[in-house]
Amino acid sequence: MTIYARYFLVLRTCVDIFGILTCFLMTCYFHDMLYLYQVNNIIWPYLILVWLYSAYKTSLYDDFGVRRIWGELFILIKNIVVQVAAIIFLNYFISSLSIKYNFLIEFALFLFIFLVAEKLLITIFIRFLRIKGVYHRNLIVIGAGYIGKNFIKFINKNPQFGYKFLGFIDDNSPSQNGDRILGPSSILRSILDDKRVDEIIIALPQNEVDKIDEIIDICENYATRIKIIPDYFRFISGNYHMSQFGQIPLISVRNYKFDELYARLLKRIFDVILTVLIFIFILSWLMPLIMIAIKLDSKGSIFFNAERWGKSNKKINIFKFRSMYENTKTLDANGKHLQARKNDPRITRLGKILRASNLDELPQFINVLKGDMSIVGPRPHSTPLNLESKDSVKRYLLRHLAKPGITGWAQINGLRGETPEIIQMQRRVDHDIWYMENWTLLLDFKIVALTVIRMFKGDQQAY
Repeated sequence: MTIYARYFLVLRTCVDIFGILTCFLMTCYFHDMLYLYQVNNIIWPYLILVWLYSAYKTSLYDDFGVRRIWGELFILIKNIVVQVAAIIFLNYFISSLSIKYNFLIEFALFLFIFLVAEKLLITIFIRFLRIKGVYHRNLIVIGAGYIGKNFIKFINKNPQFGYKFLGFIDDNSPSQNGDRILGPSSILRSILDDKRVDEIIIALPQNEVDKIDEIIDICENYATRIKIIPDYFRFISGNYHMSQFGQIPLISVRNYKFDELYARLLKRIFDVILTVLIFIFILSWLMPLIMIAIKLDSKGSIFFNAERWGKSNKKINIFKFRSMYENTKTLDANGKHLQARKNDPRITRLGKILRASNLDELPQFINVLKGDMSIVGPRPHSTPLNLESKDSVKRYLLRHLAKPGITGWAQINGLRGETPEIIQMQRRVDHDIWYMENWTLLLDFKIVALTVIRMFKGDQQAY
């Protein structure tokens, strides 16, 4: 740890403790409970010790400035919950405190506001110092291959992380194009003797286990922090998940948000509530009007019942308003699926309006209530198109790990309509997978809002 890091650790700890005591005193003042101040010889040391312990257990002060903001907030909330629980525990054994639940809620709120503001200011200050080169950590990367060079490209583009790259150590790569090769691994000891090296990143192939062991032994003798980028890093998405199975660490190649029960539950609540509201205020009068218009426009049924692949490749039947003439061809002479195209003669006059405005999809809210679909998710494709795409488009079937949606991230980014080229379908699939890895409730609201805007503006890709 550099001298700057030690100073900031002490500073942050002291500011946090000051914030805890101040927020507690403020809450006492607002509740006319300043008598609690008289027992400060019990409460103050107790709150401080609990905070220091919980901060240590949750690694609150580790890697500050590198973690994502949501990760930092989650850790803060865990520590605030521990503070509140500690006060409840103390209140149980010291009945004279008489602390009520509304007191605890206000204390937690004050503490959350203070800590978030403090962390934001400190983050901005630290990043400013790092960009100016004042507060940094000296870094050496062992291995100048693909993984090592990509890591340094990322570091160079993000100076706020506070790394100063000293160079690569590599046994096989001569220095070229400014790669800054310091030399082979045999000079590692002399470099650690001569320079201040705060961290070493090992980016070597898995088959060089003996060399990795040797490098770790050397670094530990010099008390240098070591981090390893696994050789299989190139197979892992940016949103991976690490877990432990007994004593065995496991890395999930992709971390889908819908693997978590809370995410599935939250999304289902969102779907049901919004669907019920749409049925009450919109579909109750709009659907009868569309049904009458379809009957007047062309002969045939009002609804179109289509087979699609849902979650886990399960076949489902989805409902749509009929937008094509009855008994039109869906397969070409080669048996391939005929996607709707611009100026498609199979589409009725009213069908063009329904498809351009997405109104033909409205009956799928019935599928949402049934649980076959979600309001937002990867758009379901027909069985022939799934069979054609699953072997030619990379990661195609991964999109079926989530419920299909009436609208989706790919659609609001203009990736809808005909996909005659594989690259077009690949872009759509990539967007679907990104959505599954980065889902938030706020993102669903955003997609729904943009879909409504496109309905009124019209979409050139909708035909």
